[in-house]
Amino acid sequence: MDPQSHLILTKKLLETCNQDSSSTIYSLIPSIDSQPLHLKGLFAHILENQPKIIESSIQVLTNKRTKSSYITDRLKEEEKNFRTILNRSLLKTDINKISDNKHSITLSILSHIYFDTFTKPIQFFLPHSSSTSAQFQFFEEIDYLKLKNYFYNNNTLEFQKQMLNHDIWEAKFSLKDFKPIVQKRLKKEKLLEQPLDVLSLTKAMIIRIGELSHPSINYEIIDYSIRNFLRQLNINKYLRVDREIEFLRKLETEIKTTLKDLI
Repeated sequence: MDPQSHLILTKKLLETCNQDSSSTIYSLIPSIDSQPLHLKGLFAHILENQPKIIESSIQVLTNKRTKSSYITDRLKEEEKNFRTILNRSLLKTDINKISDNKHSITLSILSHIYFDTFTKPIQFFLPHSSSTSAQFQFFEEIDYLKLKNYFYNNNTLEFQKQMLNHDIWEAKFSLKDFKPIVQKRLKKEKLLEQPLDVLSLTKAMIIRIGELSHPSINYEIIDYSIRNFLRQLNINKYLRVDREIEFLRKLETEIKTTLKDLI
């Protein structure tokens, strides 16, 4: 997707989790993959690289001292451009207020990769699986070249406006959306009307990227990747994702419906 669309979608995701939107700028981080050419579209779109990318992003964007590395050098090259893109967006966001909240930052960075599945295949689970993940069924239902042209020729203003004001972000659920055993837990814990959980939504995005893979990735690889990723972020509690997975599936449907009308 184009940078402006990423910003819109990520800001709204953060709001559904009751998170500060000052993490929105981090959704631009994986675009460092544009250079060098031999890594184009790869390095910053791999889950295994994310812990280092997250830490380096916080250091660079919050002006902390950093050691030179491929990640920090690329981030410093792009930082001014990131702030310019954010300043020109439809969002009313202070470009000088940059969050250091690791949980919301993690969601923002991974959201870029998740939303990229609407425009291109990604190899998210390297080196454990070389399968690509994307909205392949959606690609078969549309003219894929028109979709690519729409996003990469700065034609997306109407898409941005519609998604910015879409009621999907209210994240409303009915008990009938879930299996009986899940219904009981949601009622007991009074979760149905609560904001989505930022960590659970992050985990749900990883699961959905795995489910969108072709050829299909063995779930053991997805599960291992999630546990390894969360462990590196010092997140040791078990994260339930019933509402978050359901929300993402509904969101994907609305994004695809909106795009079909526009392209």
